[in-house]
Amino acid sequence: MGFGSGGVIPLGNNNYVIATRLVNEDGMAYAGTTRLMNGTTGAAIGAAIFGMVADDMNFARVIQSTNGDYFILIQPSADRDGQVSAGRVSLVSVEVP
Repeated sequence: MGFGSGGVIPLGNNNYVIATRLVNEDGMAYAGTTRLMNGTTGAAIGAAIFGMVADDMNFARVIQSTNGDYFILIQPSADRDGQVSAGRVSLVSVEVP
């Protein structure tokens, strides 16, 4: 699955999140990535959030806040603290420079 395979999620502030489930990222095969993008310019905002091992972003979901100030990244397949597919939930602040 390629770039954007996890969907493009619009945020309430005109920006959007691109989720990619099984892309190679930072030298890790099929780790996946989530990127916050500027809705006006299309440029990336900040650093990508990427999986640490293969399949970390598989089945990942992004839930937007109503005002666009943050989004929630749910990674049910993410490995954590040595446990395979333990899952992870992150609250990601949206800061636009």
